[in-house]
Amino acid sequence: MIALKRKFGPKDGRTYLQNAHDRWGQVPDWVEALARQAQLDGNQSKTARTCGFTNASTVSGVINKTYPGRLDKIEAQVRGALMHLTVICPVMGSIGRNDCVAYQGVKFSAANPQRARLSAACKSCPNAIGGNHA
Repeated sequence: MIALKRKFGPKDGRTYLQNAHDRWGQVPDWVEALARQAQLDGNQSKTARTCGFTNASTVSGVINKTYPGRLDKIEAQVRGALMHLTVICPVMGSIGRNDCVAYQGVKFSAANPQRARLSAACKSCPNAIGGNHA
């Protein structure tokens, strides 16, 4: 029996970027970067891992403009992971925007001095995503 190679990408044979243009009209630069990366990777799972998303449905939802969550957090992760945007963290120094988002989710730990500093600094940091303070 011959196994067929599975084809990845949009099921209609189009590109992720074409789908983004259909759904968004004027595609934001970060959505375009996400769609291009998904096309390069050949699948959304790899792109999701690169961006630090939990699963591929986030990539699909953003490209197709159906993502039900907060786009500001997703945008920050894409800008850091794919567009190499950096910010100055009061604790870590110069870091990728995606790492900044990840650090904002770190819970306080008295046993870990770095986590304790991050927890305190993220609360008043200008880089903090609104309402997502540690």
